[in-house]
Amino acid sequence: MDKNDGPDSLADVQPEIATSKGMSVLVVEDDSASREIIVTLLNELGIINIVQKPGGIEACDFLDKNPQWRGIILCDWNMPRMTGAEMYNKVKIKHSDIPFIMVTGRNDEDSILYAKESGIYAYLLKPYSLEELERKINKVTYNHCAFLSDPIGDDTLSPYTI
Repeated sequence: MDKNDGPDSLADVQPEIATSKGMSVLVVEDDSASREIIVTLLNELGIINIVQKPGGIEACDFLDKNPQWRGIILCDWNMPRMTGAEMYNKVKIKHSDIPFIMVTGRNDEDSILYAKESGIYAYLLKPYSLEELERKINKVTYNHCAFLSDPIGDDTLSPYTI
């Protein structure tokens, strides 16, 4: 349920975006083991600028405190205190340009339709492969190159913030 087709590999995306130094990802996942798996997969793709948050509230706080941050959000749907859908609705108000990938085990028609109608850029169904994660990231990156390559990002942020 992607907005547009894009490249299949990071090499097909603009080189300054596809490098590990050029790509940042905010991982929002309440389960620490699942968060660790996502980080490991991202590292296998060469992505090392990773900010980790255990929930939507913490992720929204990070984005509010770092309005210059440029990257992709990978967010779990089912989390306590603030669901991924609730987080997406908050993010799109203040940070509407940030590409958002919903990561979920929800494969029912209502959830997929909600994500599509809400404007979520991609839907990644658990369990997923490294190739599927790469394909979703590439499509989102391809469609949001202007935002992701904006030079106002802050390279001083710690890549492994929890």
